[in-house]
Amino acid sequence: AVMSGLAPFDGDRPPPPAYPLVGGSGAMSSEPQQQQQKPIEDVLDDEDELEDETVAERILALAEMFPKPVRSAASGLVSGSFQLTLWSFRQASNLAWVATTTGLIALLPLIIERERVGVEEAELENERKMMLGPASASAAGQPAFAHA
Repeated sequence: AVMSGLAPFDGDRPPPPAYPLVGGSGAMSSEPQQQQQKPIEDVLDDEDELEDETVAERILALAEMFPKPVRSAASGLVSGSFQLTLWSFRQASNLAWVATTTGLIALLPLIIERERVGVEEAELENERKMMLGPASASAAGQPAFAHA
């Protein structure tokens, strides 16, 4: 006995639900349905199965799609990029070290000397004020007494 428009029940699977069929017109006919048509629920289940794959599994599966020379070239490109990044980092570190040590060696004595000269000038100015009194301060352009 042929059921109206449905594939025979094989016993392992429950009978299909009465959902509309994917790829069909939705109308029931007396012709046997094609094997490509699946209930929407089965299509959704198939998509859920795809999501269970990890990214690593997907990449591994993609590797089988490309010939060995393409995979080797891609591997070499990634490896070369990584090595270039490491080399650039080492060079930048060396450059920063050279710039820092050169700056310390060249500029630190200059900064120390300027500070020493500034301290000596301040000491000389204090000695002048002590020896000559307030008149030396007015000669330097400063008022002798602060007017309130």
